[in-house]
Amino acid sequence: MSQSNTLVGFRAVAAMLLVLGVGKPELAFAAEPPAEVKEEASARFQKGLDFSKDGQHRAALLEFKKAYELVPSWQVLYNLGQASRELKDHASALGWYERYLVEGGSGIPPKRKKEVERAIAELRPKVASLRVSTTTAGAEVLVDDLPMGVTPLAQPLRVNAGRLKLTVTLKGYLPVQRIVEVAGAEEQELTVDLVPLNPTPAASEPPAPTPVATPEQRLPSPPPRDSLGPWPWLMVGTTGALGVTTAILGARALSLQSDYEAELQLRTTRSELDELRSSAKGFALATDVVAGVTAAAAITSIVLVVIDVSGGADSSEVKVQAGPTYMSLSAMF
Repeated sequence: MSQSNTLVGFRAVAAMLLVLGVGKPELAFAAEPPAEVKEEASARFQKGLDFSKDGQHRAALLEFKKAYELVPSWQVLYNLGQASRELKDHASALGWYERYLVEGGSGIPPKRKKEVERAIAELRPKVASLRVSTTTAGAEVLVDDLPMGVTPLAQPLRVNAGRLKLTVTLKGYLPVQRIVEVAGAEEQELTVDLVPLNPTPAASEPPAPTPVATPEQRLPSPPPRDSLGPWPWLMVGTTGALGVTTAILGARALSLQSDYEAELQLRTTRSELDELRSSAKGFALATDVVAGVTAAAAITSIVLVVIDVSGGADSSEVKVQAGPTYMSLSAMF
């Protein structure tokens, strides 16, 4: 029997069942539907048959689904399987046919039952099994934009063999979309990682406490000295000059003393002797003063060199004072 004749024959049976209420024991009704509901279901079923006759199988599928929602009779499952098979939706057709055999049971005519069993055997190699899991429960799974369920899924998804688009969405998470390729009768597992839209930042470790420096540690270390400062060089130069002056004055004093002694031997006049003695004493006194200043300058130079080399000059105040008969050094550290 051709498909059109089968559908026409089924149309007559369905119309009788839905409108007249014949064969109630074979219908999966939880309760008798109202008359207006049965009338709408019958009209929807009739429209589905008309669409199928015209080759508009997608429109027919929608009408059959609506009729089954209004009056869930197992007879309509056969037409749902037929329309899905015409649309090359092998997975859906296989599901409708299997439900038809289960729910129809012994009420299915033997000839129709064999026809459906042959169709099932032909469809199974064209259908794959896809087990989808997500890292977060409650995600909606869509295959080719058709909703298939919410994770965790109770059983693997039946999908058509070939290339398909898998979409997983969950509120508060980035949607995930993948292109999956499955072969006929293949079983494939797929785990989808869901990423939050606003991930919680990881708790950072508290910063280590800053150690408190002691008073000695707070003082800055003096910078290394590559050369001496100006004060040591000045005092070294002054000490050298004073040393030369002392030597000159000493030599002059000795010369005058020698002249004085020589004049005593020659019995020079009293005035000449007094003049020589006075000059000798003056130079001797000057020599002593300059020698003392030279000694003080030498000590000062040594102190300044030590201070400058140790870096103390940057944190100290040094004052040098000199006079005709003295030289003083004062410093604050």
